[in-house]
Amino acid sequence: MPVNISALNIPPWSTQVNKILFRHLDAMEGKSDEALQSYIERKIRPYLPKISNKQILDAYRVLCTEQNKPHPASLRELYEEEYRALCEETEDENADFSSRRISPPKKYHMLLDSVTAVDCLTKIVTMAGFTRLQG
Repeated sequence: MPVNISALNIPPWSTQVNKILFRHLDAMEGKSDEALQSYIERKIRPYLPKISNKQILDAYRVLCTEQNKPHPASLRELYEEEYRALCEETEDENADFSSRRISPPKKYHMLLDSVTAVDCLTKIVTMAGFTRLQG
């Protein structure tokens, strides 16, 4: 069983809710809404007392949706999409990459012609280790 962690801390992946949910994804998979509510109340809420069950469940659904999105077929395809997003404005909220042109800050106006604000990058997951299960 791999132990995966996010290599980039980009919202929403770096939020406390999502960090805790990542540890419970396998246990939550395939459960009904009622079973998920019960699991959240017993296993997750003690770590997130200020967050409602509904907010935790909504965050879980977003994580599941993002994990099931199709990914680029190759590194070249990934880099081409990323490069295109950095060169052109791409404000598609469903895209892996999203950027927009903004005015440079006034104190840097003489140095910079334009600034690209990057709103969304692909989430990078790295394998930190693994657990060997013995039967």
